[in-house]
Amino acid sequence: MSAKYTFLAWDTPIDNAPLKLALLQLANNADDDGFSYYSISKMAFSCGMSERTFMRKISELEKMSVLTVERRSNRPSLYTLIGDEMGVTLCHLQQSEVTDCHGEVTESHLVGDSVSCDPNSVPNNTPESTTTSLNYSEIEATYNKLLPRASEIAKLTDTRKKLIKKFFVDFDMNMVKFEKYLTFLDSNSSFDWLFECRVMTDGTGRSWQPKKMEYFFSEKCYLAAKEYRGGN
Repeated sequence: MSAKYTFLAWDTPIDNAPLKLALLQLANNADDDGFSYYSISKMAFSCGMSERTFMRKISELEKMSVLTVERRSNRPSLYTLIGDEMGVTLCHLQQSEVTDCHGEVTESHLVGDSVSCDPNSVPNNTPESTTTSLNYSEIEATYNKLLPRASEIAKLTDTRKKLIKKFFVDFDMNMVKFEKYLTFLDSNSSFDWLFECRVMTDGTGRSWQPKKMEYFFSEKCYLAAKEYRGGN
C-alpha cells in the first residue's frame, strides 16, 4: 500500500461512494510511484462490486484524469495514479502528513482485510516481487557500466522510472536478466548501430543518431535482441 496515494485518494473530492472506493482500492494496491497491476476480478471482489461495475469506475477515473490505464490482452492492465490531479500535488506532501494519513485509514483497511482476497491487503510471506522493489540507482549504475558506448543516464526522472518499471514488468525482468541483455547488446557487432552515428544511404546527407536511454528500455529493442539470440 502507498500511504501517500491513500492520502491523496482520501483528499480527492468525489461524492460518488463506489467511485471513491474504487480509487481507494487502486491507492491500496499502488507502490510509491502510483503503479499497480492487479486483476479486475480481485479488485472488484475487494470492493464488493461486480467486475462490470468496477470497470465502469475505472473508466470514470480515467475521464477525471486521476488515472491512466494501459490495457493488455490476456494479462492484467497496468494502472498509474496521477498524483497532481488527485487534489494535492505530491511535492506538497510532508512526511508528517503521510504518517497521519496512514493512521487515519488503518481502521478501514482492517475491516476490508477480513473479506478481501486482494494479495496486497493480506500478509505476504513470499519474497517481494522484483517489479515492486526496483533499485533504480542499481539499474542506472548497471546501465552506465555495461553500455559504455551509450550516453550515460544523467538523471532518472519520474517518467523514466515508470518506463523502467513497465519494462521490468512486461518482460518479467530481474537484474541477472537485465545484465545479460545489456552485455549482449554491447558485445554483439550486429547491434553496433545502436551506438554509432551513421550516414543514411538515401542520399539526403542525414545521419542516424545513436540511440538514447529510452530505446534500450523499449519492447522493440528487447525483442530484437531476444529474437536474435533465438529466444534465450
